[in-house]
Amino acid sequence: MHHIKCFVDIGANCGQSANSFRSLNGSATIFSFEPNPFCFSILSSARIDKFFPMPFGLSDRDEFADLLTPVIDRLLVTPLSTMDINRFAPGAMLDEWINKNHHDRARAFLRQRLAFGEGDRFNLKPEAVKIDVEGHELSVLRGLERTLWRHRPIIFLETNGAEGVDRFLRSMEYRAYTIVHDDGDSAHIRAFSFGANKLPTNLIYIHLAQSQDFSWMYPGLIK
Repeated sequence: MHHIKCFVDIGANCGQSANSFRSLNGSATIFSFEPNPFCFSILSSARIDKFFPMPFGLSDRDEFADLLTPVIDRLLVTPLSTMDINRFAPGAMLDEWINKNHHDRARAFLRQRLAFGEGDRFNLKPEAVKIDVEGHELSVLRGLERTLWRHRPIIFLETNGAEGVDRFLRSMEYRAYTIVHDDGDSAHIRAFSFGANKLPTNLIYIHLAQSQDFSWMYPGLIK
């Protein structure tokens, strides 16, 4: 990650990814987008050089939209905030997670009307993008389409609605990779094929035009 000059963090929460990235790269510019005001108050207080926190989310249009956050025993569970109420429907992934981990606790939902913007409007020049938006990934990517064509950044994302995301990114000449841990502390990445493997929690997308450069900069990482 030492070669990256611009890192874009979408769904920044309280700044976990920004801080982790800064520990690996001390010079890159970091843009973090987070619409939740509770999280943004923590995110914006981070003492990180060349760091630009933005108090809104990204989407495929400029809009105000509802963000739903589970509240369990009066505590906000902000990492599970989503714009898709169906993700909390009985049997859906987030409903199952809450039932498994907090089945005996009082629960509610906080609904907030918050701002989102089309990503291409901001003329970002990323070399790496992280997306963690609990089901809103495809809208975020569509809003960044011109940016992705122009700069071909590495994309790190959670696998929510993954097959639709994969179709979109494959049409833009990206391919999916997954992290494989070797013995000890080392790891490498391997091409991922939908349907042939269990879906991992996270995927990495690398543009075909960048994959050779990536292999050259990090020998042995792609296998």
